[in-house]
Amino acid sequence: MGQAPGTDGTVDAAALIAVLASRADQVVRRAARRALAEVPEYAARVTEQELAEGIARDLALAMAAFAEGREPTEEDRAAMRLIGDQRAQQGLPVEGMVRVYRFAIDEAFRAIAEAAEEGDVDLAQALALIQATWHYAGPMVEGAVGAYRRREVELAVADGQRRTELVLSLLLSPRGAPPGLAAAVGLDPARRYLAFRARADEGADRALLLDLQLPGVLDRGLVAPYEGDVVGLAAARPSTATSGDVAVGVGPLGRLDELPRSFVVASRVLETAVAHRRRGVLGIEDVTLEAIAQAEGVVGDALADRYVRPLAGEPAVLETVAAFLAHDLSAEAAAQELAVHPNTVRNRLRRFEQVTGASLRAVRDLAEVRLALLRVGA
Repeated sequence: MGQAPGTDGTVDAAALIAVLASRADQVVRRAARRALAEVPEYAARVTEQELAEGIARDLALAMAAFAEGREPTEEDRAAMRLIGDQRAQQGLPVEGMVRVYRFAIDEAFRAIAEAAEEGDVDLAQALALIQATWHYAGPMVEGAVGAYRRREVELAVADGQRRTELVLSLLLSPRGAPPGLAAAVGLDPARRYLAFRARADEGADRALLLDLQLPGVLDRGLVAPYEGDVVGLAAARPSTATSGDVAVGVGPLGRLDELPRSFVVASRVLETAVAHRRRGVLGIEDVTLEAIAQAEGVVGDALADRYVRPLAGEPAVLETVAAFLAHDLSAEAAAQELAVHPNTVRNRLRRFEQVTGASLRAVRDLAEVRLALLRVGA
């Protein structure tokens, strides 16, 4: 570590510090008043005494190091970092904190200039004091900004954890979250909210968590990670799925204490959508038949045994039936999707009816065939 400025025998550091020390109170007072006058956030949330105490402490540490011809010790640097830590906890902007340091440096220079004008120091001594001010200001500002950033990250993590705990308590606990806690994060107990559960491709859950917090996606909503998915609540459906590879299941609207039920529905919708390769923002009304096919295992398997497995060796027939049902019983539309002639579609439909004994004109059979196909993922 290099030698502190002004300690090479050309100037008397102790004498110079004595000159600056005699004006330290003035430096501190001027800097504190400028901060309150020029940084609005400080004027609203920090007292002049608190500002003055912090400036005076750092100034005293720097003057002591200069007088002793040394760099700031680790204890000095730890003390200098206190301001950054405090300002982050107060939620004050780091830019404002840096401006306050600039004010203190400006006022130190001003005091040195006044000392020179009054003959307390000559030009060489004034320059030595200015050099020392710059030399010791660096560690102060760097230490404070570093401490601010570290505390800022810690506070963000803590806030994220609290929000996650809140969201999960609202969605998973029958008791929900305390009304006061919900109100503290902007939730209106009188408003109706829905639960949702979203899933992206494997490993993309963090990106999905960030995407769902983009402006315009959620209406007064909160999100949290949960078992590899992203869950949350909002006053309305998410405006859009954030990408083509995302499925979002939503539950019904209700009071805050009804969110656990809404979340059960949202989870069911999501699992159903994923099982049937559906994407987008979906409610139970969008996957009703798929949900029934998935839930009614014994019934679904029996229907698959009757309508699907006898034609396991003829996948084109099953594909044609699925397209026919998907296009509201239009042979022409199914033919267009499959790139075959409409007569080919009709022949395959007759083949299906012959093998299974079903009628693709009977409502009951159509419902059963649709459930059977959904049960096997066709």
